[in-house]
Amino acid sequence: PDAILSTVKRFTPKKVTTAQTLASFKAPVAPQMENLLARFDAAKSVEKDEKNAVLSWKPQGSLADWEVASSTEGKLPAYANRRPPMWVADAGNGLPAVRFSGNGASLMSRKLKPEAGLKEAAMTIFAVYASSVPQEDMSQNGSNNSLFRVASGSGISNGLWPNPAKQTWQMQMAVQPFKDSPEYIVIGSGFWGAEHIAPTFFFSGDIAELLVYRGDLPTVQKIQAELYLNAKCKLRD
Repeated sequence: PDAILSTVKRFTPKKVTTAQTLASFKAPVAPQMENLLARFDAAKSVEKDEKNAVLSWKPQGSLADWEVASSTEGKLPAYANRRPPMWVADAGNGLPAVRFSGNGASLMSRKLKPEAGLKEAAMTIFAVYASSVPQEDMSQNGSNNSLFRVASGSGISNGLWPNPAKQTWQMQMAVQPFKDSPEYIVIGSGFWGAEHIAPTFFFSGDIAELLVYRGDLPTVQKIQAELYLNAKCKLRD
């Protein structure tokens, strides 16, 4: 009615901050599945042999066919000195993890047809890991010992690199672009082709979980994922 129209026009909704929104959560919220490209969870979908050597690790998400494996037979480049990472039932904090030895241990998908629309798009990556390489020893590996990397056949790639200043369990988040249409997923290695291989280009440590989303997630969703991973993995700052 005209009698209250002036009041309605003056009404301004109160801005709700991210902190206020998150404070309303009674418990950490599991990561959303919408826009989830890949979720690697060491408690699930790890295929291993009788000695716990990892044969393959299959993700959830729209890139579920991008299973990463240690075997070169039939689908992977013939890496020199390739060795499988190991699955560990309790790598600390009660967490199962995939353990990478640093020298030749990595997992890589076979070459697949790129998903439409990923070229030059963004991805938000979360990793729960513990590096076993002290900060003073990181210089030999440079920036190539990545936790997670997507790569194209042309050699263009991007991903997430470990924080060398901390060797205890931690959660790390980064927003990165897909520089080209990705054709491979690599975990634990900075490179993906036999012509690039070098013994210092491998991650050394444990990975418990990796989450990869399409796009730069809104702040609230990023913090939701961080709260969930911190609570699930009993992480401390």
